[in-house]
Amino acid sequence: MVVSGAPTEPGVYALLEDDEIVYYGCAMQGSTIQSALNEILQRVRAGNGGCLQGVNRYTWEISYRPRLREAQLLREYETANQHAPRCNEPALSEPQDLQAVGQRRLP
Repeated sequence: MVVSGAPTEPGVYALLEDDEIVYYGCAMQGSTIQSALNEILQRVRAGNGGCLQGVNRYTWEISYRPRLREAQLLREYETANQHAPRCNEPALSEPQDLQAVGQRRLP
């Protein structure tokens, strides 16, 4: 996964394994989509990606209200699939410090 083309602005992103969305996240003000993805990529490369270890694609959307947009995307996904993306499930979500960094140019 190459993240150099990701925006240096806040927004939301989706992480995918092949065609499956496994995680929605956001980069809040003071962070960028690119920096959030870089942090995740570093964890994955170090073998500390948890349920994100198999991620091989991402998509993003610039948003100046990333938390709200992330919540909307999660609701849409849950409505369509009757469950959250597997890495957004409460028991499977990433550690708090990763969530704070805060994920769309979605399919």
